[in-house]
Amino acid sequence: MTIPLDLANLVSVIAGLLVLGACVLLWLRHQTLWPSLALAGQLVAVVCRLVLFVPDGFARLPLLRVIWPVGVLVFAIGLAGHAWTEYQAAQRSAKS
Repeated sequence: MTIPLDLANLVSVIAGLLVLGACVLLWLRHQTLWPSLALAGQLVAVVCRLVLFVPDGFARLPLLRVIWPVGVLVFAIGLAGHAWTEYQAAQRSAKS
């Protein structure tokens, strides 16, 4: 059984939008550098995913082949930075 390409792309966009929504909630709770990076990176990734629906989108915009993974990397750095900051804060409060 194979999934049609447009359906697979749609599932990818929906998942990206859900993660983007989670980033917005995280940013609303902690308006610091790390959640801001995660939000910006995920926004770039979602926009790049939407280009999958444009016929020959990546052929017309080859720079997206670089922008997309950089956006995902920025998202990962932001999320990891926030997780590390929260971990350190929890360790400090546990010692007090």
